[in-house]
Amino acid sequence: MKNIIITGASGLVATELASALLNQADVHLYLLSTHIDNIVERYKKYKDRVHCFTLQAFTEFANASNIKYNFCIHTAFSRTSNGNSIVASINYQRDLIELLVKLNVSVFVNISSQSVYGKSSEPLWTEKTPLDPDYLYAMGKYFSEVLTQQMLEKSSIKWTNIRLCSVCEKARFINVFVQNAIKGIPIELTAPEQQCSFIDVQDVASGLMHFIEKAETISLLPVYNLGANLVYTIAEVADMVKEVAEQQYGQTDVRIIQQASNRHEEIGMDSMLFMDTFAWRPKLNMKDMITEIFEMYKNPISGVFPISFKFVYGL
Repeated sequence: MKNIIITGASGLVATELASALLNQADVHLYLLSTHIDNIVERYKKYKDRVHCFTLQAFTEFANASNIKYNFCIHTAFSRTSNGNSIVASINYQRDLIELLVKLNVSVFVNISSQSVYGKSSEPLWTEKTPLDPDYLYAMGKYFSEVLTQQMLEKSSIKWTNIRLCSVCEKARFINVFVQNAIKGIPIELTAPEQQCSFIDVQDVASGLMHFIEKAETISLLPVYNLGANLVYTIAEVADMVKEVAEQQYGQTDVRIIQQASNRHEEIGMDSMLFMDTFAWRPKLNMKDMITEIFEMYKNPISGVFPISFKFVYGL
């Protein structure tokens, strides 16, 4: 039986991972969130296996108990351009790691972001590609990696930073494309040649499950990329939305309007190191991800989509 701490427990990735662990593994979960009431209600049927805390309450609980924690999966980080929120996220991580060192947790995983690569290097980016974070959130994520290394490299805790590809379900423009297709509103493209790269939240949870299975018994590198190695242009994504809408949901006359643009950013990570190290491969492609979003809007009660949608989006 493993004891696993997951921060940012109200978020999409943490919710999908917690659900997968509860269904497939012998675990006790210690879920940390600032939205504690929602988390307690969400997992009430698992009250013997799921324990919900704020960081302050967990600090008091952990210091007073004698539990050996196997993992901490740190997903909590403010997705914002607000400097105060980024500072708060960094301070939260610092306080968390100080506690984990006292508890002698076996493995710490900092969930970072592909945004640390910026856009100056030619993709696909490997873990050795020079970093060039070019906005505040990306710089905050880079600093979270530095903080992890500096606070843990001389400790007995095994650690790594996992640079996560963009999670499809969080992409606002794909949600807008799907909603427009459903409502009969034209899909307008202002940067059709701009590239994007996504992974399904279920594949993220699956990848982290494979990581948890192996991480305690192998040497960990400081960084792994976690993505699906899928890169598309915005125009290609819009075409797939149109195809899914018409072929699977009988929508008629889904129109795409393209505007001329000079924006042609090349992005994308090479995640083969993670895939080979942890014997994992993603299962879902871009059409699968788009279909899940259609299901969320068209069949919110009985649709087939990630369980995290039901909790995070209140379905």
